[in-house]
Amino acid sequence: FPSHDNVRVSADLSSLPDGRYTLRLEAFDRAGNRSFIDVAITLDQTPPAMRFLDLSDGLVIAPFQTDAPWKVSANVVGLAEGTPIQLSLVRISDNSVVLSREVSVLGQSISTNFDSNALSALQATSYRLGAQLIDAAGNRAVAESAPFRLDLTKLEGSLEPLATTSLSWLS
Repeated sequence: FPSHDNVRVSADLSSLPDGRYTLRLEAFDRAGNRSFIDVAITLDQTPPAMRFLDLSDGLVIAPFQTDAPWKVSANVVGLAEGTPIQLSLVRISDNSVVLSREVSVLGQSISTNFDSNALSALQATSYRLGAQLIDAAGNRAVAESAPFRLDLTKLEGSLEPLATTSLSWLS
């Protein structure tokens, strides 16, 4: 099949399901000559998806009540291993991104930690996590967690014994 710069072929494939196809391109001239070429394609029109784990509506995150960092995990569908994702912590009241980090897909999931020091610099209010997802075919999606609240109340006070006792042995 001769190549020409001014030849273009377009087709609407949006009604076909995702999968592998063979397209046959045929050309005929006025003399009745015919030529064809088969082109193998993979059709991917499905946007990627991500579901955050352990983030339910109304959850309260209290970084000062534990020494462990806050771990965020999500299941990912439709993104290749190693695909980078920009994960953003968004303050709901003004829709501003207050923390952001890049994570990579590993085994159809992502995971990252936010340490208490980073969270303590924020306001005690409602937040959500968000991510822009783009797969290898250019399909786009937005993933958002349920809203949750950040509680920055520091534990105060000290531990004191409840009572003092002395033991004596009776013989």
